[in-house]
Amino acid sequence: MEFNLHELFEMARQIERNGVRFYSHLANISVDPVRQQLFAELAAMEHQHEQAFTEMRDKLARGAVRQQAAHAAGEQRMEYLWAWVDKHVFDTSADPLAKLQGSETTKDLLHMAVGLEKDSIVFYQGLRDSLPTADTQVGVAEIIAEEMQHIARLAGMIGSLEAGT
Repeated sequence: MEFNLHELFEMARQIERNGVRFYSHLANISVDPVRQQLFAELAAMEHQHEQAFTEMRDKLARGAVRQQAAHAAGEQRMEYLWAWVDKHVFDTSADPLAKLQGSETTKDLLHMAVGLEKDSIVFYQGLRDSLPTADTQVGVAEIIAEEMQHIARLAGMIGSLEAGT
């Protein structure tokens, strides 16, 4: 099975584009200035992640590891990542806004955002462990850490809603 890093980075970029679109929408519909600012910040961070994945992809493409497998990744990890690319696990081309019914509460939207962040972390962990160079692994690890911070911020907002503050 040929492991195409370009496709995997394109998938990562699409995950981030979906995040930008979703958080921008939440910022636009939010009436609370604190939530509006948080969603705008998350959208901007997702945009930065998309740019980082573009840079990593381009750096690998310029190097000697253009399209080959990272043999250390192992067959199971490659099958896992290809299940993502083939949309058997998660369809990154699906518009996250299309899932909205219009009757969601702020809490519902926050839980949806947490789910999207979790999905991205799971994919990025597999991607990180399959990359052939340490610097790109570190770059993906940094994005994973930021996505975890997003979850913490969203969870804090859910907690404040539940506490009625």
